[in-house]
Amino acid sequence: MTNEDTVPHDAVLVVMSGGKRVSTNTVRVAPNSSRTVSVINHSGRYSFRLKTNGERANTTVKLPVVEGDRRSFTRYTITKTGKITTMNYHED
Repeated sequence: MTNEDTVPHDAVLVVMSGGKRVSTNTVRVAPNSSRTVSVINHSGRYSFRLKTNGERANTTVKLPVVEGDRRSFTRYTITKTGKITTMNYHED
């Protein structure tokens, strides 16, 4: 998670799989900084629910994204206006 805003943001990330909560992570992300919020080491379908200072983002991904990929990422960015953007990508 990257915070491009000029103020810190408290973030709560809930990870779900198969209707069960896998983890809940709460972090404070300082201005103009990045933090790893969650690491998942198992294949499967996951839903991520992120909430920061009034904004929300929901994303569902199937891991691995591409068969044989080494690492898959979901990157959340808190923009300078406080909005959340989401990007999914993988490494071959």
